[in-house]
Amino acid sequence: MRPTVLALTDRRDAHLPFVQRHLDDPIVVADPRTLLNGGELTYRPGSAGTVVIVDGQVLTDVAGVWFRKPLNVSPADLPVDQEVAPYSASAMREQYSQLLTEFPGAQWVSDYFAILRASNKLYQLSVADRIGLRTPPTIFTSEPKRAAEFIGAHRRVVSKPIGIVHPTVNGEKKVLFTTLLDEDRLPDLSNLHLAPSIFQVAPDVVRDLRVTVVGEKVFPADVTTSRSDGLSQVYDSRIGHYEGGMTITEAHDFPADLAGKCVRLLKELGLGFGAIDLLVDSAGEYWFLENNPNGQWAYVEQATGQPIGKAIADLLAGRP
Repeated sequence: MRPTVLALTDRRDAHLPFVQRHLDDPIVVADPRTLLNGGELTYRPGSAGTVVIVDGQVLTDVAGVWFRKPLNVSPADLPVDQEVAPYSASAMREQYSQLLTEFPGAQWVSDYFAILRASNKLYQLSVADRIGLRTPPTIFTSEPKRAAEFIGAHRRVVSKPIGIVHPTVNGEKKVLFTTLLDEDRLPDLSNLHLAPSIFQVAPDVVRDLRVTVVGEKVFPADVTTSRSDGLSQVYDSRIGHYEGGMTITEAHDFPADLAGKCVRLLKELGLGFGAIDLLVDSAGEYWFLENNPNGQWAYVEQATGQPIGKAIADLLAGRP
């Protein structure tokens, strides 16, 4: 019997085909939202371990579990009276969450609880600094006076949101990007306690890199954005998805010692996958900004041809 690969994600996840094409058998997808249509998720605990059944398929010999982006069921989605909908949604979430501690012998990419821990930006910076990655001076604060002192003490500072929920303004969802602060763009800090933020010294940016790491394989890529306002320096490459344009090319000159530190960072964080953001300054120094433990990568493979999906498939299937 060939090993099974299980993906915990939305069935519409655009990343699935990039991995599936490198596997002999179909990926088994456990999508919490299929429960809405009567999809099965059954557990039978026993002395020999728990038997897990997904949509009628008994999962045996699971080699790898790929935790991607499962979408929780919300009370508003449920075809039940709204008085009982919160209970129903809670029961479905709890039923699905039992998967997160199953398959202890499988290769997780990555372990859910490791992802939670590694998503802590302060923890990331501490680990990165400890293993020798260069990190910019940074402050996480809710105190306006400390933020103002930090901004005043450095020539160039960026502000970064610490919240992960996008705000809605006048009915329109907004995305908060990393923003350069200067004399013409200083934030109103009076209500910082209601929206704590990250303030970080901004290197003199020459290049922006996205480094995707899968196990011990490293896929560095240069990201260049062109913005409609003519700004050339990059402070948040995501802006290229919304305005201007984005060009991604493989970074062939990526230093081997830096690649080794990126692999070590993931090992220290307990992850099998990471999407690391780095900057290069005018002196050629590399700066670590953050690691997204479950970041998007298909767009990088599409642009560069780097075999990221194959590396994930190999890791999940236990192939060398």
